[in-house]
Parts: sequence; structure tokens; C-alpha cells
Amino acid sequence: MAATPTHPELNESEIAELRSQVSKKGMELNEKLTKLLAGKEIEIGDLDGLSIPTEKEDKRKKLKLYLDQVSFVLRRYNDGTFGHCLVTGRPIPRAILLESPWTLFHPDVPEDDRTFPPRP
Repeated sequence: MAATPTHPELNESEIAELRSQVSKKGMELNEKLTKLLAGKEIEIGDLDGLSIPTEKEDKRKKLKLYLDQVSFVLRRYNDGTFGHCLVTGRPIPRAILLESPWTLFHPDVPEDDRTFPPRP
């Protein structure tokens, strides 16, 4: 049975809505990756600040990494750790999660410590 995620700044319905947004983003990324792998040209657009290279192979890698991140966030929802920093365990501020629910790091974590996939 999945753990219920808790967050001091979010109620259950907000958490459920954010999970829905993450799921939707995962489906969108999967569709784009599938089209790209089939040799079709795709518009990637801005994926929340990720810089997307122009070469097809690099696009594949970026899309796959971002899809992995979204899947990882969904697993965190299921294990009850959604919305908590991957490095510190502290809750990520509500405003950040509402803007980008696939965020994995608290804003106080230095860029050099923000690694995905997580280091063992």
C-alpha cells in the first residue's frame, strides 16, 4: 500500500492536483520521446528552464532524463516523500511546488549538490 504524502504547506487535495500535473507532464514527455524515436520532428519548447540541445541525440537524452525525473517524483508521491528535498529532506516551499511540482531540491541546496539521478 502506498504511503500518503504529507507536506506542512499543502493539503491533500493540493497534493493530489500536483500529482495529476506530474502525471500529465510524464505523458506529454513520453509522447514527445516516442515521436522523436520514430524519427519525427518535434517541438520541444521550454521544459521549465531546461536548456534543450538542438541535435537529435541530445534531445533524446534530455527528454529521457526529464521523463526519468518525472517518474521519480511519482514514486516519491507513492512512498510519501513527495515535496521534500532529495538532499536535505526538508519540505520544498509551497510556491515552488505549485509552479513546478517535479522539483526535487530545496532552493537552499547549492547547485553543485543538485544531482539527478541521485548519487548512491
